[in-house]
Amino acid sequence: MEYLGYPVTNLLPEKKIIPGFTGYAVDKAGDIWSRIYKKKQFDNFGHIIWKKRKSWKKKDGYLILRLQRDDDKKMIKKYTHRLTLETFTSNIENKPCVLHGNGIRDDNRLDNLYWGTYLDNLKDAHRHGTTNLGRPGHGKLNEIQVLVIKKALTLGVSSYKLAKIFGVRQGNIMHIKHGYTWKHIKNPWAKYF
Repeated sequence: MEYLGYPVTNLLPEKKIIPGFTGYAVDKAGDIWSRIYKKKQFDNFGHIIWKKRKSWKKKDGYLILRLQRDDDKKMIKKYTHRLTLETFTSNIENKPCVLHGNGIRDDNRLDNLYWGTYLDNLKDAHRHGTTNLGRPGHGKLNEIQVLVIKKALTLGVSSYKLAKIFGVRQGNIMHIKHGYTWKHIKNPWAKYF
């Protein structure tokens, strides 16, 4: 493989050039490396100098960084875990999701990542406890508030008033009312009204 006319053969065995992003490499630990763009691009032995790139953590816990594409030189954001798995493995079954074996979203080691379907991803998130279903602190409402809302709805309180009281949109209240969200919280008063 070549980069800017120079052979890229000096990479350590655990690093590989990222397809479509030849100015970048990834290692088995999930770290992304970029080529140095200075006058001294080679060390004393003629090897290309690489610098470890810093990823940033999104609110959802996944690591992301910006890379320059080869074809149009456009800077785009990519998830580190996806870059790692796409570079080192082939997705012969064409599965759309990259899953973390231990459930830790910023653990991008190659031996922790594997391909899966959307259903596999959902099952994996449930197994690791990383879904937001009924977890306090992951939404504006908690289970007790939802029970109060369901009780108030059965007593005839309008969804508009409940939305103002709880600081959510009226659509959120209507989704609770019709069972689109929080359906795992049963309304114990529904049979009496």
